[in-house]
Amino acid sequence: DSYTRVNSAAAATVDLVTSTLVDDFAAYKITASVAAANVIDLFWTDSANANVAFIGQLNFASAGTFVYDFPDSMLRNPNRQGGKLRMTTSTGAATVVDVIGHIVQAGQ
Repeated sequence: DSYTRVNSAAAATVDLVTSTLVDDFAAYKITASVAAANVIDLFWTDSANANVAFIGQLNFASAGTFVYDFPDSMLRNPNRQGGKLRMTTSTGAATVVDVIGHIVQAGQ
């Protein structure tokens, strides 16, 4: 299993999880916490940041936390090996995203 924490304090696009050429990633849970109003887009890409597969948008009016929970059927990157789980934030508000998932070996 895999755990990643990413902190961001800028309006930016950030990699949350980057797979290698021999594995990909499946998410069990994604938790986003913000210190102030913020819009977060969560999405999958391939290794070149193309072939975007949108997961969802979190629109925070003020400080708060939101949890995506995928316990029964892990949310898997449709781009498979070499893909990325990414986010875009709209403001410089402190943003913390925790990702819990599973590294999936090629062929699984």
